[in-house]
Amino acid sequence: MSADHSTLEAMFRTHPVESALYTVLPAALAVVQLLSSVVTGLSHTVALAFAVVLVGYAWLVTSYSVARFRRRRLDGLV
Repeated sequence: MSADHSTLEAMFRTHPVESALYTVLPAALAVVQLLSSVVTGLSHTVALAFAVVLVGYAWLVTSYSVARFRRRRLDGLV
């Protein structure tokens, strides 16, 4: 787990915008969607399902990006 954490930090330092788009933005959108459903009184079930899907998407894409970053680093491209 420590190697994954240090790789993620290195990826954020090397590609900050791309990393933020894949990791932070979906989680932020999930929080905004949940707050929106609370404020407007819309279905919490739909908002919660949407948030779970977005967090799952962020986890999957971040894992893929870390693997791609490791491969690029091993190939000497980064």
